[in-house]
Amino acid sequence: MNSWKEFGAVVSDPRPGDDTPLWDELLSNAAAFDAQLYVKLIGLRLAGAELAPDSKFRWRLGMANEAVVKDKDVKALLGPHAGLLINMFLHLGGEDK
Repeated sequence: MNSWKEFGAVVSDPRPGDDTPLWDELLSNAAAFDAQLYVKLIGLRLAGAELAPDSKFRWRLGMANEAVVKDKDVKALLGPHAGLLINMFLHLGGEDK
């Protein structure tokens, strides 16, 4: 009998939008390297997080509706994962920066 594990992890954007391919990649990477970061990113995405181009790190995460979650709270939440997240942003979407 085949087990569910043979199907592998299924990770996808819980709030599809224009940046869904980037979110699919970001969430897959987070799931592979840091389960806590993955869970936090899922929660932020459901609360309205979006990815936007950034001149320094290629991508940045911002909140579409700061009434729900403020950017300063996002920074505090993701702070423990900053190094990994920055590395993911630098490689997100293909070629290295």
